[in-house]
Amino acid sequence: MKRNISTLSRELNRNRYKKLDVYLPDTAGRKAAQRKANGRKKNLRQYLPRSHRIRRKKHGRKHHKGKILNRIDISKRPKAVEKREEFGHWEGDSLMYRGHSQVLATHTERKSRYLLLGRPEDRTATARRVTMVSLFKNLPEEARRSMTFDNGLEFAEHESFSKKVDIDVYFAQPYAPWQRGTNEHINEIVRRYLPRTADIRRLRRTTIRRVQDMINDRPMKCLGFDTPKETLMRESCMQKIKKAA
Repeated sequence: MKRNISTLSRELNRNRYKKLDVYLPDTAGRKAAQRKANGRKKNLRQYLPRSHRIRRKKHGRKHHKGKILNRIDISKRPKAVEKREEFGHWEGDSLMYRGHSQVLATHTERKSRYLLLGRPEDRTATARRVTMVSLFKNLPEEARRSMTFDNGLEFAEHESFSKKVDIDVYFAQPYAPWQRGTNEHINEIVRRYLPRTADIRRLRRTTIRRVQDMINDRPMKCLGFDTPKETLMRESCMQKIKKAA
């Protein structure tokens, strides 16, 4: 039958006619149809943090976006960034809302997992650059070492952002979210507070800031059950001490 013996064994045990202790094809077919009719028909994906299918196409999606000029590939980023030994390296992304008409800007520091949220006026590169500059310009120098983006065109003005904030900018490879795994994980947590159906245009900026603070005040196992906020403050103090010495 060109089937593995374990497959045949499971089929015989699951669908045999118990009264006669034999396998009857028509009885097995009825049992299979009944199980299918009684399956999990409800859309349980809506209860997942990001409300999408877990499985995707085997070979991924094709890259159809335009090109970002003068992008620096993640392969040229210092290898020390991967080890999370140095503070001040960030990952940036965009969360879409209301049929991709609204956007929330997310930025996560790799070592502390500290989150910065912003709401650009629109999806243009200029609006995103203005939002990022306002978020990062007041951070201490040691907290602005590098930023790694995906290849969304909202990051097309990365050179202006890099110059104004004095931060090195790198880009992950297309459709390789694992290269920004820290930010992707925090995005899932943001979705628990602000699901994709939320109308973020109606939210006050103080509400978005409150969501940011709640996430930054969550103890995390990877931080020894410290919070991202506590870790950020500790790292900042350590960097100031080293700088003064």
